[in-house]
Amino acid sequence: MSNRGVPGPEGPNADVARRVDPNAKPLFKRPLLVVLVLAGVGGMLDADDYLTYGVFTANQAGNMVLLWLNILEEPGVALLSLSSMVGCALGIATVVFIRSRSWWPIGDRGSRLLLFTAAIVLTVTSVIGGRVFDPRAELTAHELELWVADWWGAILSISLSAFSLGLLATIFVWAGQHKTAVIAATGPFLDAARYATASAIYRLPEYRFKWRALIAFPVAWSLGAMVVGLTSLDRPVITLIAVVIIALTAFWRGVSTPTTPRRPPSVLIAGRTVSGEHRSRPARRVCAVELPEDLRPRHVRTSVRPTSAGEVRRTRCSGPCCCRHRVGSQAQPPRTRLFRPTSVAADGRTADEARSARRTVARWRVRGDGAGGVEPH
Repeated sequence: MSNRGVPGPEGPNADVARRVDPNAKPLFKRPLLVVLVLAGVGGMLDADDYLTYGVFTANQAGNMVLLWLNILEEPGVALLSLSSMVGCALGIATVVFIRSRSWWPIGDRGSRLLLFTAAIVLTVTSVIGGRVFDPRAELTAHELELWVADWWGAILSISLSAFSLGLLATIFVWAGQHKTAVIAATGPFLDAARYATASAIYRLPEYRFKWRALIAFPVAWSLGAMVVGLTSLDRPVITLIAVVIIALTAFWRGVSTPTTPRRPPSVLIAGRTVSGEHRSRPARRVCAVELPEDLRPRHVRTSVRPTSAGEVRRTRCSGPCCCRHRVGSQAQPPRTRLFRPTSVAADGRTADEARSARRTVARWRVRGDGAGGVEPH
């Protein structure tokens, strides 16, 4: 199969760019909508994990702040933030490493399989987190003691959740010409505000196009967090919704694969190679005028007439060919008739070579639109 998920960068590092910065545009008809759906999933899981464990699993900048705020008073929560950062980094590194080993994970099926992998990891995370505790009911992450079984369970659950979000963030780095932000909405928010201000001042359409696309990521992120904040759904239900959305994204309709035409056949006529034309539909035939001069029959004549502006060369087909072709005039519609030349010019060739060329050309059909190329009968 073709690697439809491979974008087309140029330059000496084009191969590395295809692996490190994959684009969703060759895979999906609406790549921006696909990554926005994944951004909504990221916001929903990040909000749920914060309510569950008191740390973020997607917003790693927030974890850096929580790490140093809690390192002295609540070291258990601080280490939970650290485990989230490590898990997210491992998820990103895993995708880059897998794609560095083979071309298959960059293509259509490979990218969709990575989406399924992220959904499976989220399912395992939900099972582990449900077996450890439900902080919304009785126990909270702030009450966990270091090195106890519940603390280790929280570490594993947070790491796996951040790992799956790291996978989602790296499967598609670009959506067409837009940089994706599946697990972080701060950057797109700042860029959208910058371009919106520039658009209002300078009235440039490219800035208006950029800020409208970038503001969609914070909006999608907020919608995902709103689902968690305004409902009382438990963590397994939230995770199930996220898994279903990711699985449906993997089944999202892709772009149609363009049909690559076969290479035109070639034939050796009188010591030279003449290329044919791929016949994907009822093809019109090549006019005899388009054949090389030494292979034209007698009824294809070339005349030279001197004028005041110089010599005028005319080539006309007046015999039993498929058309009445004349240079400078529009050819008539082609007919389905065999081209049977009476003779072939044999400049510098032996009689046997000329006779062999006549027999070979007689097996070929020709067409009258002058498109070039010949096809076997």
